[in-house]
Amino acid sequence: MPLNSTYDEQTVIQAIASALETFYGTLIEKIDGLNIQQIIKRKNPYLYRAKAMQNASEIVESILTAFVSSSEETIFGNCFAGKRFWAELTGDEQFYIKIIGYMGTMPEKYVADYKESYDKAANRLIREFSNSFCREDGSIDWEKLVEFNSGD
Repeated sequence: MPLNSTYDEQTVIQAIASALETFYGTLIEKIDGLNIQQIIKRKNPYLYRAKAMQNASEIVESILTAFVSSSEETIFGNCFAGKRFWAELTGDEQFYIKIIGYMGTMPEKYVADYKESYDKAANRLIREFSNSFCREDGSIDWEKLVEFNSGD
């Protein structure tokens, strides 16, 4: 038996808008707060070396992509659920599909702000990484990176 056999589509659309606002707002806030030293302390520099990464932008892109992916899963996972959940909640076996339609073009209005935040973070993190872990000639100082990561 469903918890609610009737639902108001406008209320659903407003709830989705609110969830998207929270999702993008939280994601942008996390990206804007990134600090290369804090991230590097939690990463395995041997992995980047083993993958033959030789420039700051390659390492930062890998770090940023992993961070965003993990953050998205955490944030978005807290907002939506699967087919059975929605059917139990609404009594509508197709509700899980209808959610996509209810989203409409709402996500697109957040993309520009997200991209701007991501691009600024990438540039900032590359600068921070280069200043902290690159030699004057631009090469990565792997020893310094490992010492920083592994040191007390």
